Amino acid sequence: MQEIVSIALVSSALFMTGVIWIVQIAVYPALRWFEREGFAKRHDLYRNRIAAIVTVPMFIELAASIYITVLPIDAIGPDHAVALLLVLIAIWSSTILIQVPLHERLSSEKDEVAIDSLVAGNWLRTILWTLRSIWILALFAVGTDGFL
Repeated sequence: MQEIVSIALVSSALFMTGVIWIVQIAVYPALRWFEREGFAKRHDLYRNRIAAIVTVPMFIELAASIYITVLPIDAIGPDHAVALLLVLIAIWSSTILIQVPLHERLSSEKDEVAIDSLVAGNWLRTILWTLRSIWILALFAVGTDGFL
């Protein structure tokens, strides 16, 4: 079971890190260039499609993080597991409290302030997911015994 959870943890974290960088560098800034006419429709199309891409990996990442917190695995000790889960909770909190309300605003009309806030606020998730992935990879590279 540890192997399955380890693969789920690493792959979902790396997948989400890749997605968040694409969103941060390409997708969110491109919203500024969408015409006002039809903006809400295009935005909702993006929202529905990105949700279809990220929902399962995000829940796999959450489930794997909870699992290793409750039942630590060899590569990640309990202290690291709790800290990694807290980082993921911060990411989810940012998503729910910052990004979702901004996307709701953009579902009705183009709003330059909301787009700028979306780009700026998303840096938190981008940095946290990146650091989390590096941390997870480092833990698996070193392991709990401290050797490569």
